[in-house]
Amino acid sequence: MADGALQRSSANFAISVTGFAGPTEEGREGDVHFALAARQDWTVGRHEKFGPLGRGTIRGLCLRVLLDMIEERLSQVND
Repeated sequence: MADGALQRSSANFAISVTGFAGPTEEGREGDVHFALAARQDWTVGRHEKFGPLGRGTIRGLCLRVLLDMIEERLSQVND
C-alpha cells in the first residue's frame, strides 16, 4: 500500500497501516501490518499482534509504531 501511495503521488515518503483494530469473528483483533516506503527505492514492513486491547488502544499503539518506524529510518539515513 505504501508503494502504491508513492506511485500515485508526488510525495517522497508514504506510510500504510492495515489490520483489525476491533473485534472480529476470526479473533484477529490487534493483528496489524505497517509499511514505510521512500522514493529512494526502499520499503520496510512490520507486523504486530497487539491482541484484544480495544479499538482506541490499538489505534494509539499503531500511531506509536508508525512514528517509531519513521524515527528509526531517519536515524539510519542521518548516520
